[in-house]
Amino acid sequence: MVEYISRPDDPAIPPPYDFPGVTIMSFRLQAKAADLQKLCDKQLNIGTLEQRGFEYRVFLDFVDMEIVTYPRMEFAEAPYSKWGFATQQELYFRIYVWKFWSFGGLLFPDPVPEWFIPFIFVDNSWSMISGRNVIGFPKAMARFSP
Repeated sequence: MVEYISRPDDPAIPPPYDFPGVTIMSFRLQAKAADLQKLCDKQLNIGTLEQRGFEYRVFLDFVDMEIVTYPRMEFAEAPYSKWGFATQQELYFRIYVWKFWSFGGLLFPDPVPEWFIPFIFVDNSWSMISGRNVIGFPKAMARFSP
């Protein structure tokens, strides 16, 4: 992992984190593959195929909506581990995609499909800041009740 450089005025707390007691509710939702591909093209297939050397393709016509409950989000290393804990509800949408590599004008698939998570909503501002600014997840604030 790349070393995280902390600043005194930084509200983000670096990994590692501990999440004891996490629960997940998962719901499979029908979707149009063409609409999912448009989202994939907008957020993953940026530029031309020649520029990036790969292409992501949607291959299933559903998304998984998952609600994750974190009864405790703890910081695993000092000095942060002495700061207590937070709680959180998280809701995200997960899409299955396949990455194809371009070689000599032909596309070759990776051996294993991947997940694409374009939207993550959390009800904890510290998680949103750390998740977005430190780890790079597309987290946004929301208020919801499972």
